[in-house]
Amino acid sequence: MAQRYLRALKDRDIKTYGGLLADDFVGADPEQPQLPDRSAWLDETSREFQHPRYSVTPERVFYGSHDVNGRFTQQLVIVERVVNFSFGLVGSPDCCSWHRVETLTLEGEKIAKIERSALYDTELSQTGFRTDIPESDQPHY
Repeated sequence: MAQRYLRALKDRDIKTYGGLLADDFVGADPEQPQLPDRSAWLDETSREFQHPRYSVTPERVFYGSHDVNGRFTQQLVIVERVVNFSFGLVGSPDCCSWHRVETLTLEGEKIAKIERSALYDTELSQTGFRTDIPESDQPHY
């Protein structure tokens, strides 16, 4: 199921993407709080998939199973690069590149919930320094 989801993102395949969401799917996105249900989530994802200057690229993927509120749960965590040069045509801020984290809660072969983080624009090295100004020797914040 995880591979089909990642392939649907890469190929911008809304039919496959939608087929992976549970009927009672719940979405949580701090950038777009109006997308809590399956229908609204799919509408926005479809707009994003159709826009040629908006892309989401998975960079790291983690999978785990654990106990959540007394119930065995499988989750997929994806660190994504989000690029938007849309100039206001989709729900993200204009022109730039960010990172975000998506946590998918799985139930069988369906995605029951997707929780997205806010968008982050500055990448730090593992030592806490900015990666885009390597010679500055100044920590970022």
